[in-house]
Order: sequence, then C-alpha cells, then structure tokens
Amino acid sequence: MNLGKKYNYFDHKLTYTDDGKLLDEYGHAIMMDWESDWMKECANVICQNGGDILNIGFGMGFIDGYIQQHKIKSHTIIEAHPDVYEKMIKDGWDKKPNVKIIFAKYQDVIEKLPKFDGIYYDTWNDPDFYDVLLPNIKNILKLNGVFSYWEGLSNQYVNQVVTDIMYKDFEFDVKIFDLDTVPTKKEQYPNTKGFYFNPEWKKYVVPIIKHRKTPIKKTLI
Repeated sequence: MNLGKKYNYFDHKLTYTDDGKLLDEYGHAIMMDWESDWMKECANVICQNGGDILNIGFGMGFIDGYIQQHKIKSHTIIEAHPDVYEKMIKDGWDKKPNVKIIFAKYQDVIEKLPKFDGIYYDTWNDPDFYDVLLPNIKNILKLNGVFSYWEGLSNQYVNQVVTDIMYKDFEFDVKIFDLDTVPTKKEQYPNTKGFYFNPEWKKYVVPIIKHRKTPIKKTLI
C-alpha cells in the first residue's frame, strides 16, 4: 500500500506485537503472522535453483527463515528501517554464517549489487518500486534466476503495471495456492478506506519472473 508522499515510513517507530503483527505508529499493519505460509511459497519459488539469494525487506523475517531451510550458497538481506534492523541483530541474523545484512535503502545500493539466483522484494509504502526496483532487476538477476515479490493486489495474476514495465526482458508465470491462515474478519487501515487484505479471496499468487529465453523483436515493442 502506498500512503502518499506525506507519509514517511522511516520516520515511524515500529512495534512487534505479542499477537503477531508489525505495526507503525498509526496502527498500519506492515506485516502479520498469517502471511507466514505465503512467504514459505515465495521462498520455494526464489530458492528453486539454490545459489545466491537476495531478500529486500525483512519485516518479520518469515521468508528469510524459510530461505535458510533451502540449500543455498549465500543469503543477502537489505533492510532500511532501524527498528527492524535492531530486531534482526537482537535475533542473531548477523551471526548466521551465510547471511549478509545490508542496512540501507535498496535505492542507494542497487546499482552496486552483484547478481543473484533468486530475488524477493517486499517493502512497505515504497514509491520507487516501479521506477527504480523493477528496471534494475535485469542487472542483478542471473540469466537462470527467479524474481518474485509480494503481490497483494490480485489473487489471479501479476499486476499489469509490472508486466508493462518488464515484459521486454522477462517472462511471467504465477503459482496460485490456497491460504488457510487468512483471517475471516476484515482488518481495515486506520483512517483510510483500504484493507490490508481481502479475506474473500480464496487463492493467493506468487509471481514467477525470469529472463526471456527469446528476446522480443524490436518490431513487436
């Protein structure tokens, strides 16, 4: 969810609650524990080839925990919020032998990153997802690599804006699955008309994005 330019996520104190939520000062849900099984499916997708894995946005650490269960070579985590970074250090993520933590905004380091076999992205209220993150994926994803991200806008397909931006260089697929952990009661953002999720959806999506094996001809662009 994008709350607009006036809302600066990094100015807000974040709280890890006892009932399994990560909230900002307004009570906006950054992440909830019911997403854990969703993150497991995402980890399965991006770790399918093993190798070097990148996760952008730690949150509650669900996907990173599942990434650690795969046979991978390295695990890089980019996290920019100081409260989340503090939680990561408290929980010992900096002590894991194959983990590298980059405490920075991905926008500031993306052009300096190496290439990865699997990349996952899930950050809160990011205005640069379309203009900065997506155009740079082709530079940091290995030829046989897999990119995915938190697709909360649909239970059937990849966001059309994403495909419009990436279709020249990438092929798209989706993994659709049931998510039994979704709460049955709608949880609305405070002071907005939006919802963190739609409990009426019965299926959930993990985008599977890979380099095109056959480049699109210029005459078709």
